[in-house]
Amino acid sequence: MIVAMVLNGAAGWALATPNNHRLTALAPTLPSVVISFNSSGVYLGQALGAALGGILVDHGITARALCLTGVAIALAAAAVHALIPRPATES
Repeated sequence: MIVAMVLNGAAGWALATPNNHRLTALAPTLPSVVISFNSSGVYLGQALGAALGGILVDHGITARALCLTGVAIALAAAAVHALIPRPATES
């Protein structure tokens, strides 16, 4: 569990700078706005995940089922992300 938490934290820190760089490149006239919207989305996802986890634990879900639920939600989110059309960008 500790290793997973450390890896998750390291990934979050490692991905923030390239993500912000990409967002700024996509909207160079409004960098603070796009980064703010992105941060808000991240925080909203974390809050919803915590709320859903709390509800499931309150209803007696097992730790294994909770982990599998989290994995299923993450895979669904990755699939939705992969299906969203992206605008062509210049290299």
